[in-house]
Amino acid sequence: MIYFNFPKEWKVDSFIPKEVIYRNIGADEKLKKLFVESIERVKLKYILNYENTNIDTYIEGSERYEEINFITIELRRFGNEDKIAKIFHSFIPKATVLVFQYENQILLSTAIKTIDKNIKIEKMYNTSWFIIENQPEFIQSLNMKGYNSINLKEFYDSILDRVKAFKILGEDLEGKKLETEKLDKLIGLKEELEEMKIKMKKESQLNRRVELSLELKKKVLQLKILNIK
Repeated sequence: MIYFNFPKEWKVDSFIPKEVIYRNIGADEKLKKLFVESIERVKLKYILNYENTNIDTYIEGSERYEEINFITIELRRFGNEDKIAKIFHSFIPKATVLVFQYENQILLSTAIKTIDKNIKIEKMYNTSWFIIENQPEFIQSLNMKGYNSINLKEFYDSILDRVKAFKILGEDLEGKKLETEKLDKLIGLKEELEEMKIKMKKESQLNRRVELSLELKKKVLQLKILNIK
């Protein structure tokens, strides 16, 4: 995690036993098996809070940013990272960045969550798997020197925006501005495109397939326009 360029005062570097996770999530035998077969080890790498960063906390309604946790999850195999990420984000009340590791590849996972009586994931954003050496632009963008440090929410959002950018723009981030509003529009369009493609495959009526095809072309055009702005 040296690419974040965090000061050593933020470092924890503490292993989290899988048994502790089981107890916290009330895992059944099936879920325990998933963890045992998929996860090698879990480590809490960094904790960021007002005390060690001097960055203000942010509490507004059900949004709480009093601390940011950075956790590495070393995997034994591919395939269940999305499910595992959702489980971790769902039981950790703090803003969390998960860094999955498998051999020489990593995957970053972030989530927008609200906390009332329970933790609710509003949206989860993951990068795809990538090799650090092959993504110099993205790795450079993760350096904390470019983050908004007004408060811990803005700090976390800076990381989240970079993950969004990777999700949308893929491998080429060079010259791209990390504008939250634009990234949200791009993500929304991409999700709509995927939904429409599924609808087209299921649709049997010719006239409806034609309508969907025209709508799909419009969405593709909107996506291209947003990508070049």
